[in-house]
Amino acid sequence: MGNNAKLIKNNIALISIVLLSTIIIIIMSTQKINYHIDELLTYSLSNSTSYININPGETYDSYGQFQESFLSTSVGTKFDYKNVWRNQANDVHPPFYYAIIHTISSFMPGEFSKYIGIGVNILFNALIILILYKFTLLLTNNKAIAYITGLFWAINPGIISDMMFIRMYIMTMFFCLLISFIHIKYIHSISTKNYKFFLTLFAVSLAGALTHYYFIVFTFFICSLFVLVLLYRKRFKELFIYICTYLLTIITVLIIFPSIYKHILGGGSRGEESIDNLINMNGYLHSIKFFWNVISKNLFGGYLLFFVIVICIAFITNLLRKKRISKVLNNQFLFKIVFLLIACSLYFLLISKIAIYSAERYLQPIFPVVILIFVSVVFQSVKLYFSKKVSIFIVCTMLFLISINGYIKTTSFEYLILNSEKAVEIAEKYSNKNSIYIYDKTWKIPTNYVELSHYKSVTFYNMKDLESLYQNTDNSDFVVYIHSKDKLIINSIVKKLPNIETYKKLNNYGYCHVYYLE
Repeated sequence: MGNNAKLIKNNIALISIVLLSTIIIIIMSTQKINYHIDELLTYSLSNSTSYININPGETYDSYGQFQESFLSTSVGTKFDYKNVWRNQANDVHPPFYYAIIHTISSFMPGEFSKYIGIGVNILFNALIILILYKFTLLLTNNKAIAYITGLFWAINPGIISDMMFIRMYIMTMFFCLLISFIHIKYIHSISTKNYKFFLTLFAVSLAGALTHYYFIVFTFFICSLFVLVLLYRKRFKELFIYICTYLLTIITVLIIFPSIYKHILGGGSRGEESIDNLINMNGYLHSIKFFWNVISKNLFGGYLLFFVIVICIAFITNLLRKKRISKVLNNQFLFKIVFLLIACSLYFLLISKIAIYSAERYLQPIFPVVILIFVSVVFQSVKLYFSKKVSIFIVCTMLFLISINGYIKTTSFEYLILNSEKAVEIAEKYSNKNSIYIYDKTWKIPTNYVELSHYKSVTFYNMKDLESLYQNTDNSDFVVYIHSKDKLIINSIVKKLPNIETYKKLNNYGYCHVYYLE
């Protein structure tokens, strides 16, 4: 038997889990009908020299193709990484993820597809499942639970929903999980001669820092705890090399992407907003409650608090009954779990404070570690009262029921953008009509990209200059999109256009209110 065939045979269960997850993601992706504005930014910042550049008063007969020219590469812009770096220097995120999107897009110039971004998510999802398996095995020394953890991730509705979001967060999840795995793996065996540990630490930290700044936040807590462990054990030589490794990482990141300093500390808009939130205590408890519910509903069917209480009762009861408190507290499993739990808790508390929006994606980086902790602790809790085989069955059944409840009740699948379904249907219904788009800010326009691509034509007008609209529009009927709910604007259009007698409101979606005039 060849080495490849043997490798596949030995890992058939893990490969099957990855394939199952991939199939679910692909099936779910066919239901994605629209894009979050940040997803369109993913493509434009990766592939275009500008976000969108429309001329007021100009009519676009093929708006979909026009918009896609800003979302895809051209023959002349393939593999233009200087542009990626320039775009990200002017934006608020580091460039690694965008460079990957640009690389894939460069092999398909002129093509825009959601599957470019979802394909990247699928790749890193497979890597997450692999590390979850290895990590759970490291913690529990139980292959069945390691497979179950990977399977729970693979079918978890909250995770499947996140795979539909074409941003860098799945990549960030992977690097946060991997940096955690590296630290826990070597926490009891680090030595000055272990060059593999320090080189891997450097490479993963570099890649993670260039993917998302929230990786830096999480890694800061992991590193701080690791430093405390080294100090407690008086491993000063290892501590010195460890600190030097991270100093080298910081220097390398600044060399590769100097704008990181401006983004975080030098007056970048997101950095300033986060610092302002850190200082302001208003609404902190509300934010904690919101983000707790995000984790509970998306990952655990809304029952996270229930399971936390049950686990605590199970451990306390067992400790009191058997009087083995000191023995359990010295257990390596508990030490590693507490290490990870503290890091995740500190990240959760800080992000709840500094997040500029109340959005699930800011917690996504710790999702793999949270699931790892949850499954491992639940298994150990159940095993206090039942045999290993029975415990595995109970855990497997419980996780399956959690996932089912998530699919039925608690997971919104927000990144499918199903709330735009009516807007798209209206655009399809009026696809033989011309449309007019009245905007206040150009960055909002791509929000309606899918709808606008259906119309016969689209003409843009700035809300501050409607006189040109009154002078140039002679259609007897058309659809109008307006970046305002003020009816004075639509009434003014009806009054000043001689061929228009009345209007009816069709819908409102995103930043627009939509009307049909005739």
